[in-house]
Amino acid sequence: EHLAAALDMFAQFFIHPLMLESSVERELQAIESEFQLAKNSDSNRGEQLMNYTCGRTFHEHPFSKFGWGNYKSLKEIPERSNLEPLILLREFY
Repeated sequence: EHLAAALDMFAQFFIHPLMLESSVERELQAIESEFQLAKNSDSNRGEQLMNYTCGRTFHEHPFSKFGWGNYKSLKEIPERSNLEPLILLREFY
């Protein structure tokens, strides 16, 4: 009886997410935490090595693109270029 309304409510999280500044900042901190935990693992280092050897330039092979980020690459570097990550996220979504 309430399934259609519940599914619609659930779908709205994906169709029109709030993307509040505090939520985005919290997610950036979580990404940084995961990055710090994973960056020294042998499997992640191996993957980064494969990414690097697949192509010296960005356009040579899709796998050569940086596959994961951290606070610096997702927040600090864009801000130095006068880009606001929250606005970019909303434009992308």
